[in-house]
Amino acid sequence: MKRMMILLAMALVMMTGSAFAATTTLTVSAQIVAACQFDGAASDATFLPLDSALAPAASANGTVNVSCTNGTTLAVTDDSTGTLAAGLGGPGIPYAFTYLLGSDTGLGTGIGNSVAVNYQADIASGAYTNFAADTYSEVVTLTITP
Repeated sequence: MKRMMILLAMALVMMTGSAFAATTTLTVSAQIVAACQFDGAASDATFLPLDSALAPAASANGTVNVSCTNGTTLAVTDDSTGTLAAGLGGPGIPYAFTYLLGSDTGLGTGIGNSVAVNYQADIASGAYTNFAADTYSEVVTLTITP
């Protein structure tokens, strides 16, 4: 009988413990955001010395490497005004700033896996005829957007 009472008491304790148990669920998640970065400095697009007496067409090229989150569509834009300003004042030289072979857009292959963005500055023939000797320049800011 004593043994029966002990078993009954144990069964009661076990039932009581499970009668008050409750469960719930939760979700563990992480989100990877689209991000891009420039991998190093952009190379300057520097023209060879120009002869304003002849004023032939001229081109200068440059490159910057970018990387974006894997699979992220990227776009590179700039704030070029299209004019190389004279250092000493006076008229500026008109030019076109363009990206070569559509390298201003693409698909990211992962941070650390750089993609080259190639750009070119072009001055049309005659655009600087009889201009004064000076340094003409423009600071162009590139922006990369995922």
